[in-house]
Amino acid sequence: MANHILSKSTFIRAKQCTKSLYLNKFHKELRDRISPEQLAIFRRGTNVGILARDLFPGGIDMSPKSPSQYQKKVAETAAAMLDHSVTVIYEAVFQYNDVLIMLDILVRNGDGWNAYEVKSSLKISETYVTDAALQYYVLLGSGINIIDFQLVYINSEYIFNGELDLNELFTSISVIDTVKAKISEIETEVHQFKQVLSANKIPEIAIGTQCENPYPCDFKGFCWKNIPTKSILKLTSFSEEQLFDFVKKGIYLPSQIPFDFIQTELQQIQIQSINTNTSFWNKEIIKQYLSPITEQKTAFIKTVIHQPAVPAINGTKPYQQVLLAISISSSENTTKTFFIGDEISQKGNLKNVFDFLSQFNHLVTFNAFNLLQLIYLQQDISIRNSISERILDLNEILEKADFFHPSISKPQNLNDLNKILLSSYSNLKNESYLISDLLITPNGSTSLKFSLEQYSLALKQLSNYFIFEK
Repeated sequence: MANHILSKSTFIRAKQCTKSLYLNKFHKELRDRISPEQLAIFRRGTNVGILARDLFPGGIDMSPKSPSQYQKKVAETAAAMLDHSVTVIYEAVFQYNDVLIMLDILVRNGDGWNAYEVKSSLKISETYVTDAALQYYVLLGSGINIIDFQLVYINSEYIFNGELDLNELFTSISVIDTVKAKISEIETEVHQFKQVLSANKIPEIAIGTQCENPYPCDFKGFCWKNIPTKSILKLTSFSEEQLFDFVKKGIYLPSQIPFDFIQTELQQIQIQSINTNTSFWNKEIIKQYLSPITEQKTAFIKTVIHQPAVPAINGTKPYQQVLLAISISSSENTTKTFFIGDEISQKGNLKNVFDFLSQFNHLVTFNAFNLLQLIYLQQDISIRNSISERILDLNEILEKADFFHPSISKPQNLNDLNKILLSSYSNLKNESYLISDLLITPNGSTSLKFSLEQYSLALKQLSNYFIFEK
């Protein structure tokens, strides 16, 4: 059997953009560096898939150790299916019409089989259904009698109570009728994508919304390399569709935008900001919200939270936020860091946090959602309300003040703002790394304490910058 041309991942990639499909096949060296956040997502999906195997214990694992084993595993899967003592197969490998798939779980059902594909999400997307349809296409073409095809995903209502219950953690939905109806569509697309890969040139596809949807493309750096630094794609006051339409027409710079399309004052301001490479924000709105912190005792707060797909703390649900640590820098030049620790010590540590916060008139944070989640763990409603009323969310305030900078458009995190606005810039440790370190060392370390303090101190510096900058 010849080597495959398409797989599940490359088929989904092609659905998003055939240029990305071609680059992935022939120019892997042009791929962007994978971010720590994306790596964490990949690991999470793998771990959940392995955990779900215990729903159907006793199976044999066909996972190839390297790509060179794909064809060998196709043969081994076929042989295992002929052995009636084998009732469950993990990562069953099939190939049909040059398309290779590895099915998460295959379970014998009388004279046929039930197929299960595991997803680490709380709901089923159209992309997941397409993924299943491709697998069904290959299974059908391989002569496998599939009685049912189910997508297994995480039950958002599951509550951990001391011992993990996989039958409650996971839920599933049959998509057999849907995937059967997609066979003709899949076959047409397989043919189309194979033709793309048989060509001797990169497809000419303009950049567009497909560069980020449904997934961020890892060849964006290559495809966007000729976009000017001061391009119109930095603008947030125009719709994405309008901006990409401009690009298709050869309009790359703000100065090239037809006058008739500039309809608001904010659009004019952002265009000027790009042309002059300067920041903009409504200073009156900033001062309205932040001026009080110059006169009263204020805490600048950095929270580090973890959202595990599989809960491990009593009373929590999948992807529920779990506080790992919190660093607080005060307007009086003191800094305190709390490591929340394991479940047993959390209650006492949280009480210590609330007691410490009670002395401050204002609580400044960046993206208040994390801090609010912490507050809602407090059972005393009066304390909850008291703390909530004192929160100032710098990110929300900047949105209200129409903050804009040509380098980042909208601030995504403190690192962005710190880098472009503060001359005393020091790189803040990536939050994904902070989370990983805290999961390994829940009670913290000297280096972790330092990294957290850098965040709360940066928040303090930035808040003062916005207040006093002329």
